[in-house]
Amino acid sequence: MNLKNQNGYALLNVVLIFSIVTIFGISLLGMTLSSQKFTAYSESYTENLAVAEMKMDESMIRLENKINQFNNEVNLKQISGQVLTSELETNIKSLDLPNEGIKFVPKNIRTNTSGDNRFSEMVTIKVEIDDSSRYLTKTVTITSAADIFRFSTVTEGKLIFNGAASIKGDIFADNGIYLSKYAKFMVNNDFYTPLTDYPIIDGNIMVKKATSLGLKVFEGKEPNWHPVNDMSTLKAYLPNTPAVKDRSVQFEQFNIQKIISDKKQELDTKKNHSSDYHDSSIKSSKVINNSAVYKNYLVVESDLTVKGDLTLEEGINLTSKGSLKVAGNVYIKSSKKQTNALSGIIDITNNDNFIYIEGNTSISDLTVNSHIYNSGNVSIKKNLNMNGTIYVSGDSTIEDLSNKSGGTAVILSKGSLRVANNNVFQKTAREIDAFLYSDQDLEIYGVGSNIKINGGIYGKNITLNATKGETYPTSGYSSYNPNLNKSNFNSIGGLYIEKNQTNANLPSRLQIEFKPELIQNPPVGLPTVDKLQITEIDQKIE
Repeated sequence: MNLKNQNGYALLNVVLIFSIVTIFGISLLGMTLSSQKFTAYSESYTENLAVAEMKMDESMIRLENKINQFNNEVNLKQISGQVLTSELETNIKSLDLPNEGIKFVPKNIRTNTSGDNRFSEMVTIKVEIDDSSRYLTKTVTITSAADIFRFSTVTEGKLIFNGAASIKGDIFADNGIYLSKYAKFMVNNDFYTPLTDYPIIDGNIMVKKATSLGLKVFEGKEPNWHPVNDMSTLKAYLPNTPAVKDRSVQFEQFNIQKIISDKKQELDTKKNHSSDYHDSSIKSSKVINNSAVYKNYLVVESDLTVKGDLTLEEGINLTSKGSLKVAGNVYIKSSKKQTNALSGIIDITNNDNFIYIEGNTSISDLTVNSHIYNSGNVSIKKNLNMNGTIYVSGDSTIEDLSNKSGGTAVILSKGSLRVANNNVFQKTAREIDAFLYSDQDLEIYGVGSNIKINGGIYGKNITLNATKGETYPTSGYSSYNPNLNKSNFNSIGGLYIEKNQTNANLPSRLQIEFKPELIQNPPVGLPTVDKLQITEIDQKIE
């Protein structure tokens, strides 16, 4: 009996094992068939996407050719905004290829007006990927903004990375990119070079191949550089190796000195009936119902309203408690004794009016809704709240800058431009909406400083100095971080700089990110050109 039971159990075990094997086999067969279907679908999708990308490239070429043709036929200065928009959109829609699943969708953002050549048209190119209604889409902007405003970083000379700056957006570097894992900062006229990491470039690198024979890359430690001849090793310096594309950029599209001189001439030739005033200070609110000329250096500590043009023969000190509200232009002449100083609030009630300043100017904690033309040097500190442009014929320096207005501050300097001591020793980056431009050298520091520039930069040569993570002074660090664990930091040049600089999770203390709004909705006073130009904003799958 026991033997029979044992045989029964053995038979039952065989049946169970056979059932399990059968079920497993059927499941495995199902998984295999599903995997084959998925692989086939995956291969099909990859092929369709590759075709869509090719069609997108061809569509961009067709759009560029159409815009070039349009530029040859239309004068932006002699056509109304409505007519320009209508004719441009008709030309763009003519590029549709329904049979190939290609569609161009234009949308006007800004039309030019009399005396204001700012124009922007956003175009979405949609290319069908497959029958499941998925599309490869690319957004571009067609704009009258100058060529250089279409990139995060532009130089016709050298682009030098001393350390770990982070760039998001396309770069144009016509005379070489220099990569170093050593940052640079200065204390009491002595330079220090802490070891950090190479930069991060999230975007394309543009170069004029016809003149520069491709991208020039150098590596080393300033001022000792050696060429990187084997481009296959570029990944060792730039981990997310950017694509290199051929592109021609038009430099010298506008002349800063001439723009400033023309504004002065406009004021000098203007005739108006002005009342003369000899006050040296404004300590209580005052309203003037016509144009006014102040003969003395004027200190403004309260509200001054002028319902016409305002001329300041000996310069001005607009304090943080003062404000100017002017219905016309403001003409600030050079003081024989003191530098012009602007704080407080300036409200220019007419968009066509502006501020012209002779001599050197100090700007600090200023809110202004207009554009400024300055014939000397300019120093900018602390808050600059504006959605406009400052033209500078001399050199410019920027320290502790913030811009909380929601607009973009554009600084165009004919001389050199230096950006340092901004948001010093802070753990979190301060975001600044700005485009910084220099006809000479542009240098930005992000070691003690910690900033993110949303906009872009241009310089004849550009030097970016940056570390990653946290930085504190060796003396006085407790006021920034009372619980600082000094074992996690290296000490150099009077600074504690966080260790493990190659850690990919440590954010750079100098970040620059392209801001499409700069060309989609150009700030007041931004230089424009008489030809429409295309800027690629993004590409994605929908």
